[in-house]
Amino acid sequence: MNIKAPPKRHLWVWFLWLGLFYTAWLFLVQMDGHWQTAKDHWPMALAMAIGSYAAGSTPMGGGTVGFPVLVLLFDMPATLGRDFSFAVQSIGMVSATIFILARRQPLAWSMLKGAVVGGLIGTPIGIIFFAPLIPDLWIKVTFAVLWGSFGVLHLYRIGEIAGHVGMTEFDEHWDHRVGFVLGLVACLLAVSVTGV
Repeated sequence: MNIKAPPKRHLWVWFLWLGLFYTAWLFLVQMDGHWQTAKDHWPMALAMAIGSYAAGSTPMGGGTVGFPVLVLLFDMPATLGRDFSFAVQSIGMVSATIFILARRQPLAWSMLKGAVVGGLIGTPIGIIFFAPLIPDLWIKVTFAVLWGSFGVLHLYRIGEIAGHVGMTEFDEHWDHRVGFVLGLVACLLAVSVTGV
């Protein structure tokens, strides 16, 4: 019987990334003298820190917390919530990606590559040409509908999601096309508007 050993994990890469990020953050806050700004906005930081545990367990990321915290809790404009969601996810999703790659987690590479290419095309086009046309109220409504739909779908499929083990059968050409179309359409119409 030939038993394949699990791939070696390199979690030190992720810890190195965290160390570099926090060092750079502390350096920037110290150099520019922004400690008072950080203290003044501690409720937002606390909400994001608590919410990051929920956000990190979904593919929607930190924007699922950043948007409603800023827009609903702190009464900021929806466009600021969208932009803040992009900023939060630029760090959070990069950290998650480094963690996943360092763990050598099996991935559906074909679909992922297609979605990344679609997202790279759809996001800038959506931000430049589509998002400016959407009023603040519709940004809030779009976010609420996406967030609610995502939650209902997860509740409906929780057994399947939690019980999934290993990789399923796939067709690389089909998965790449599906990933590309989903990445393009989602980033063009939803991500560019809500930041999630």
